[in-house]
Parts: sequence; C-alpha cells; structure tokens
Amino acid sequence: MNSEIVELSARFENWLYREALPKWLTSGINRQNGAHYEALTMAGEVDDLSNIRVRVQARQTFCYAMATKAGWINAENTTTRLLEFSENHASHLVSGGGFYHLLNADFSPKDTEEDLYDQAFFFLAYSACINAFGDNGFSDKAHALSRFLDEKMKSEHGGWNEGGNRYTVRRQNPHMHLFEAFMSLYESTNDMYWLTRANDIFLLFERYFYDSDLNVVFEFFNNDWTLAHSVEQAAIEPGHMFEWVWLLDWYSRISGTKVDHIIQPLFNKGLEIGLAPNGLVYDEVNCFGKIHQATMRSWGLTELIKAALVMHTRGDPNANAVMNSALHCMFSSYLQAEFPGGYIDQRDENNNVLSDRCPASTLYHYCALANELRTRVLNKN
Repeated sequence: MNSEIVELSARFENWLYREALPKWLTSGINRQNGAHYEALTMAGEVDDLSNIRVRVQARQTFCYAMATKAGWINAENTTTRLLEFSENHASHLVSGGGFYHLLNADFSPKDTEEDLYDQAFFFLAYSACINAFGDNGFSDKAHALSRFLDEKMKSEHGGWNEGGNRYTVRRQNPHMHLFEAFMSLYESTNDMYWLTRANDIFLLFERYFYDSDLNVVFEFFNNDWTLAHSVEQAAIEPGHMFEWVWLLDWYSRISGTKVDHIIQPLFNKGLEIGLAPNGLVYDEVNCFGKIHQATMRSWGLTELIKAALVMHTRGDPNANAVMNSALHCMFSSYLQAEFPGGYIDQRDENNNVLSDRCPASTLYHYCALANELRTRVLNKN
C-alpha cells in the first residue's frame, strides 16, 4: 500500500470521527425521544419537515455502535436508546414482528407495511450492538426477526418477498444487505445458524443475481427470479457490483467457499461500465455500459474503494491506482459540504450538486468504509 493511500485513509478516518460523527450525534438526534432525524440541510441544520425512513434508525444504530467499538466515539447510551425507540414505536405489533417502513416528521407512524430492505438493517444493527456492548439480548432479537421473516415474508421461490404493495418487482438489494447482516451476526456470535442463512443468499446470488456470462449483477426480478426486464433494459448499479466484490471476499474468508472466479471478472466489469470520466461511479447503467442514470451518488464511490481494497489484498496490480483515484475523488467531489462533518450526496453528469440535504442514511457507507480502511490500510484492530 503506497504512502499516499495511507495518508488519504488517515485523513478520511479523521474526518469521520472528528467531524462527521460528532456533528450527527449533536444535531441528528431528537433529544426528547432518542430517535434520529432523516437529514440535515446543507447549512448543517436539522431537516425537521421530511418524513423519516425507519431504516435510518437501524443504520444509525449500526454506525454509532461500530464507531463506539472502534473507539472513535463513546455513544452507548445514544445507540441503545435509538434502537429502543425503533422497537417501542416502529415495530409492527399487528403482524407479530418486523418494523414499519416510514414515520411522519413528528415520528408518528406513516407507512406501517414492512419492507424487506428495512428489516435487513435491523439485523445489522443487532450485530453491531453485540460487538460493541455485549449480547444483552440482541441475539435473541435477531433470531426473533429471522423467524418473522420466515413466517410472514418467505418466498416459495427462494429468499423473501419485498413486503407490502409498493414494489411490482423483487430486488436483489435487500438480499445483499441480509447477506451482509447474516455474516456480521455469524462473526459476532459464532452461531452457525447465521452462516447457514448467509449461504442461502449466496446460492441465490450464484443462481439468479449474478450473470456469469456478462459478469454483472442484475437488480430487478419477477416473483420466480426471472429478469423483470430484457437484458438490454435491465438496470445495473455499478456500486452494487463493487459492494458484492467486498461481500463475496468476506464470505469466502469465513466459509472457505472459493469465489475467485466471480470476484475478479465482477470487479473488472464494474470498472468497465460503471466509471464516469470524472472518476465517480454512475448510479445506473445497463450490462453493455449504456448509461441509464448519469447521476453519481457518493455511496457508489465508497463501495468502489472497498472493492479495490479487496482486490489489492488479492494481488490485483491495478487496485492501488483505482483506490488512490477514488479516495481523491471522495474528498474533491463529496466531502465538500458547507459545514464540518457534512457531505454531498449526489452529483449530475455536469458535476452539479443535486440535493440540498445530507441524508443520514449515507453515514452507514462512510462508517463501513472507514472501518475497512482502518483494518486493511491503517492496520488498527
């Protein structure tokens, strides 16, 4: 790893724990109920008018627990209170488990249907809390949520249904994050149950999500996992391709499963069809590189850096150059908000900023990246 990457990695870690995390802990939390706001404005003020996705509560729980474990902050009380808010005010009592999808700006329920994507992040939150604070019943809660998924959302075709009526297609994305969460739970508990669950999703990936001829990950499917659109029209999110590189490497390390035949082609294809001329990652293309959405969100770049870290470890001679460029782009394109600890979420093809808010949910990607840089580059345990 060259010295410039080490320097940029340290700079990113310092930005996260000296600026971003303190800002969100100060401004992002509602002090009365312990819940988290959806976003901050570009002036660093609370956006108290927007509806609040329940997944934000889970993602921020994960962030603050991970950050506490890493020693960046000490936020046990804030973190556990945040999770308790979700369990007391956003859990789905009628259906016997799971969490609501959306709250009003005043934190009252707005959309009480379950969304599989939201549930995935509560598994991840429980795992992070186990790592940071000890079990304290978090493992039991994760098992209860797993039983709920099987009882109420399991699909006869494999995996789980989307939940509610807001989607006309099935998505690989929630399953990808369940894969992440199940691996994290396995590592935090040593419970083989979670590795078995992760293996189930790996089989879905091999059979349906990943096209080994085109070396891409498709996003949207019919109920039986056939593609929801033609190959030419089907959406590809390069950021998810890079995210899968990181996840598959993780899975290989804990399960012993060989994934070399997938990871290198997937990484190369992501670089081929997913990178914009300015070095950022397109939000959506097709498998032949035709641009569907020329916008570029910051989370795609975090996943590119994580994938490049994996590929460097695996001996890819181009990985260092990719990582170096992406880290520079992170600072020049996204960590340029008007207040310390803020960030730009998305740019268009002309490099214009597209949003006047900093969504809280993006912090999850920054924390995960900082943790990878910490362990793989800065060599901190």
